[in-house]
Amino acid sequence: MRALKPLALCAAGAGLLALVWSGAASANSGLGPDTTVVTVVVTQPGATIPGDGGGETSGTVGIPCNWNPEAATPEAADEMNVTITIIYDVVNRFLPVDLEVPLTYYSESGTLRAWSWLRDRFEQRMIADCTNATAPDGWFTGAIDWWVVEPPNPEILLPGLVLRVSEPLATPGADISPVDTSPVNVGLWLATQPAGPIRVRATLGPLWAEVTAEITTTTFDLGDGAPIVCDGFGTPIPDSKRDSIEEGPCGHTFTDLDDVGDTTFTITSNWSVAWETSAGTSGAEPAVLTSATIPYEVYEIQTVGTDG
Repeated sequence: MRALKPLALCAAGAGLLALVWSGAASANSGLGPDTTVVTVVVTQPGATIPGDGGGETSGTVGIPCNWNPEAATPEAADEMNVTITIIYDVVNRFLPVDLEVPLTYYSESGTLRAWSWLRDRFEQRMIADCTNATAPDGWFTGAIDWWVVEPPNPEILLPGLVLRVSEPLATPGADISPVDTSPVNVGLWLATQPAGPIRVRATLGPLWAEVTAEITTTTFDLGDGAPIVCDGFGTPIPDSKRDSIEEGPCGHTFTDLDDVGDTTFTITSNWSVAWETSAGTSGAEPAVLTSATIPYEVYEIQTVGTDG
């Protein structure tokens, strides 16, 4: 039986490995006559595998196509999800409820990536450049292939979600008592119609991010002094207080005759925006303000007295 000696490695720089099998060792090699020598030669692409004149087979290593990642901005990736976005917007316009938005494409490191529902993996889109290729293996310049990549941080979903949760936030609807008009020295109960919270979740394969917007405070600027800031939606008047002249916990009373006349109330809802992701991270975005103005009249009650 022939004894196999350790492989001899000849490194000619980074490149492709080529195996050259030789016959029996020469008399000057220092190896036994039954020794088979395997020489590993590292060659550059396109180089000729060298021989030593002893009948070894030589050949040319082909140059494959070069593959480059396709560039894409977050906006471009979102455009590729435009159909999903349109469906979401239509549904949300008529039914403002908690929604889930499944996405496919995203941008990371300036390149186009996607979740493949078919192959159950995250991928990066690559474009072939076969200009200098001598062994394109059936590919051509401009060909597209998808290569597997690591999952992204789910926080990349947040910018689009914050925008989507902000768009449908309603302007405040007044729920003030007395309605539209009030006499001097009669207390007002200040409130708005309840709205929210609004939750929107985006999914990208197994990843998700969710944004929640809800009203934390409501500010009533009645035009006669400092604005009144109330928790939540304010305090609507209960039926048991409709005959009372006292103002509510979130309320105001016009006491000056200079307040008599037509005025305008400005009502502003302060929406907090919080987020969380499938990675267990969470945080908050800047608050969103929505405002509305309503006309209001303050009048004086004339008292008529008689002598006697």
